[in-house]
Amino acid sequence: MRVKDLVEASGFTRHAIRHFTKLKLLNVERIGDPIQQHYPPESLVVLYTIKELKAARFKLQDIKKYLQASTTDKLTLLKQQDLRLYRGIKDIRAAQRKVASLIEQLERTQP
Repeated sequence: MRVKDLVEASGFTRHAIRHFTKLKLLNVERIGDPIQQHYPPESLVVLYTIKELKAARFKLQDIKKYLQASTTDKLTLLKQQDLRLYRGIKDIRAAQRKVASLIEQLERTQP
């Protein structure tokens, strides 16, 4: 596949795909004269995985570890991310409770 095909299929820009290639998240084959870059079909799976992990608020550094990790390491990384998200949700809920209690206090003090 060429970069153009990956852009159309994945929704990432050319620049993002080149960036992922430089980070060694994607493999590229250099073929022909003049040299053209061709990506194997598995690259599309990797791009979809990157997109899903970015949507789950993974950092690019964690995504790189995830893609290069073994299956057991991948489960560990996902659990760590779940814990981070859970802590964030707990903080949000605590803030919501505090705001609700402040609103109740204001309503009690005003006639």
